[in-house]
Amino acid sequence: MNNKLWLLIALLVISAVLLVVALKLWRKLKAREQSGLQLQRQKDQQRDEHLEKSLGLIAQTTLRDDLPLAEAAIRAKLLLDHLIPDEGARQKYQAIYALHDATEHFARSDDRQALSLQARTEQDLKRQKLEALHREGVLACMRSILEQGFR
Repeated sequence: MNNKLWLLIALLVISAVLLVVALKLWRKLKAREQSGLQLQRQKDQQRDEHLEKSLGLIAQTTLRDDLPLAEAAIRAKLLLDHLIPDEGARQKYQAIYALHDATEHFARSDDRQALSLQARTEQDLKRQKLEALHREGVLACMRSILEQGFR
């Protein structure tokens, strides 16, 4: 009986030690997860700050008339999509989205260069009409971004 008692005590001690080790490992894992979440939040915040700064620069260059309105709408729309995932909250920027949607199918870059002169001219005329139609609304959105922030 004495051997059985010692064996039981040894098993209890070993179990207690294993439990303590498991608890310490679990706490370390939780601390790492928390640290990883914090790091991800910091990265997300830095990304958002960069996107906000980029959006502000687009607004400034648009208001100075240094960036074509359709190009500004395309760039701003992409940034707003990342910064404001909720479509309902984007209603404030409807003019940007409307101009983007109206011009997104136009050829750009190499595709534009591949167009014939006549096709490029026709596209430019359509773009200019659309920019004139949405100009005041897009400029109001850009002013709002600079004055009040984008949210």
